[in-house]
Amino acid sequence: MKNNNKITIGIDASNVKVGGAKTYLIEILANLKISDHQIKKIIVWGSQKTLDFLPEFPWLQKEPIQLIDNYRLYRFYWWLFKFNSQLSNSCDILFSVGGTFLGKFRPFVAMSRNMLVFDAKESSRYGFSYNRFKYFILKLAQSYTFFNSNGIIFISKYAEETISKMLKINKSKTKFKLIHHGVSKSFINKPRKQTILKDRKIKILYVSTIDDYKHQWNLIESVSLLRNDFDIELDFIGGVNSKNALLKFRNSLKKFDPDNKFVNYHGKLDHKSMIEFYKKSDLFIYLSTCENMPNILIESMSTGIPIACSNYKPMPEFIKDGTVYFDPCDVRDIKVALEKMILDVQLREKISKLSYKYALEYNWEKCSKETFKYIYDVYLTFEKQKI
Repeated sequence: MKNNNKITIGIDASNVKVGGAKTYLIEILANLKISDHQIKKIIVWGSQKTLDFLPEFPWLQKEPIQLIDNYRLYRFYWWLFKFNSQLSNSCDILFSVGGTFLGKFRPFVAMSRNMLVFDAKESSRYGFSYNRFKYFILKLAQSYTFFNSNGIIFISKYAEETISKMLKINKSKTKFKLIHHGVSKSFINKPRKQTILKDRKIKILYVSTIDDYKHQWNLIESVSLLRNDFDIELDFIGGVNSKNALLKFRNSLKKFDPDNKFVNYHGKLDHKSMIEFYKKSDLFIYLSTCENMPNILIESMSTGIPIACSNYKPMPEFIKDGTVYFDPCDVRDIKVALEKMILDVQLREKISKLSYKYALEYNWEKCSKETFKYIYDVYLTFEKQKI
């Protein structure tokens, strides 16, 4: 497998289908300058649908996993009985993008992406449901994975500190690395000049899946209170991940906007369509209470729009002083934060420039370079330990 110290990296993308994980995989491969690394080949295992989205390169080999799209449990069979032999015959090191690997192959690097798995308070919002059971099983699987990995990539300091402490992972045995995700250049737009809002229609945007820890219903209630003094229109963009959250969302609409006067729900949109909403919106708001690295928040920061943000960790790690913070579980606190932004032009000027500046720190070229360098470093450490 070795060719002048060049290695073959395997990537397990078997549980990468939509959202941030798919974007991440596409971007780190598209932005990889293979000549800068000691890499001979990269082999990606995943569903055919996922592989079709990946870029084409001579050094990139795509291995579709048959039946995985039609039979959910087949992935576990493949993990346990087929994947290990495929890795042993083709790769020097494995990178688990989804953060779960139960096989015997070594060395491997895992990525921590899902903070909800390790946050008991947030997962309890799901009550006794399939989602909560799923996150419990994922916690067991990812805990086992992190314990046995040769390296772990964290995407926020908050996640690194919280998970390593919770699992008591020995840093002398397992290499840690903080590598932030990037932001697509298509979102980047310099902050616009802020104007007086109180005397015209104000458009507020929230982009996020409808989920139990996203609190869209609290925003609807807060805006309904603000409409006593301001003409506000509220746009929601995002798919649905929880039936319970969708029910709360609909009940909130019935109670606070029964005549469809100020709330618009647009469902899931592509990046191009979302960018158009950013351009025509006056404010962005982010109400999540559980994130690892909040990609949507950072994308919003890069658009130059003034942002009101949840005060829950790790949001302050990224947006810092470029926002007005509030408690997303407190309707009155949300109202106060939005009212403050609406009335203060200079405040909006200041925070939009700050958050935009912070967003420019995150790019996919840097993420790709650091990721593959780290994987190679873990491989070298493993080889040295064998001697």
